[in-house]
Amino acid sequence: MEHRLPPVEARTLRAAYERVLARCPDEVVQADEAGSVTFAQSYRRSLRLAAGFGAHGVGHQEPAALLCDNSLDAVHAWSGLGLGGMVEVPVNTAYKGDFLTHVLNDSAAGLIVIEDHYAGRLAEVAGDLTALRTVVVRGDASAAVAELGGRFRVLPLGELESHGTAAPAPGDAGELMAYMYTSGTTGRSKGVLISHAHAYTYGSREHQARPRDGDRILVTLPIFHLAGQWYGVYQGIIHGLFCYVAAGFSVSRFWDTVRAQDITVTVMLGAVAELLQQQPPRPDDADNPLEFAAMAPLPSDVRGFCRRFGLQGAAVYGMSEIGAVLDGPPETVVGGEAGFPRQEYELRVVDRSGADVAAGEIGELWVRPADPRLV
Repeated sequence: MEHRLPPVEARTLRAAYERVLARCPDEVVQADEAGSVTFAQSYRRSLRLAAGFGAHGVGHQEPAALLCDNSLDAVHAWSGLGLGGMVEVPVNTAYKGDFLTHVLNDSAAGLIVIEDHYAGRLAEVAGDLTALRTVVVRGDASAAVAELGGRFRVLPLGELESHGTAAPAPGDAGELMAYMYTSGTTGRSKGVLISHAHAYTYGSREHQARPRDGDRILVTLPIFHLAGQWYGVYQGIIHGLFCYVAAGFSVSRFWDTVRAQDITVTVMLGAVAELLQQQPPRPDDADNPLEFAAMAPLPSDVRGFCRRFGLQGAAVYGMSEIGAVLDGPPETVVGGEAGFPRQEYELRVVDRSGADVAAGEIGELWVRPADPRLV
């Protein structure tokens, strides 16, 4: 069977939802510890939130920030912005002080959705924020009103759903979907302009055999990051699969969640696999439903990990700036490697002068997409 992605112009959040709504609108497909929704419910709630964002001043291709923990509320805020033609600015939940100020001012987001327990962080930098005007609170908004009400308009999350239902934006694969901020390891985090086609192509594995119909995806990575949001939640929408959004990664609870939710597919950082591998062996380690894990990077003993837990592993490599440009099926996994170039990208490894380096030599990875909307 030949696997391929749809044409680039069809790689939008709206198109992904429309395809899955035509197939299985009433299947329960998104869940967290608080509840679950069908695809149809997810789509409608996202459009209600889109209407709320619009009513509070977020216009077409304008930014709104999300400082949110993993939850379906955060998922629907993200997809509401995407379906509404707005620009999501996901904020690392560890950010505070200058890091938080930089992202909010650099993005010029006029509205932010926050967890109630992050109100104090926002209050600490309120005087330094140049664009923010509206704060929407998930949870108890009363304390946030007390801390922030003198500086911002403060609203409960539920208020966003009181403005009817927005019509989805037309859906242009080249339009912006997000400003994804880099981790900031070499300086201040840089805002990467992400198109709909970029995010869709990163999240999709339609060119690979897994996931497949009937798979159930587990997301333990934060959805403020592209791995959790796109390679987890968005992949579930693209492939029409159940997706369980965990509050976060827990070594002690990981396998219990896999078994309780009958999970067959997940994405994990190499460090996650290392932490699981370091736990004392148990006789039932391989007695779990997980069949496939995409890993970035591969753990030090990928074959031993897969053998111990009875699953297949696959490599994937990507960055906010370039998308997911390397991957491969499980049978090609080699420790220390990262898969093969995907068809729609030209990759070179070059030296300081821009000349290709010889095999086995260290260089810088250069990436060129076949279609400029992909990056």
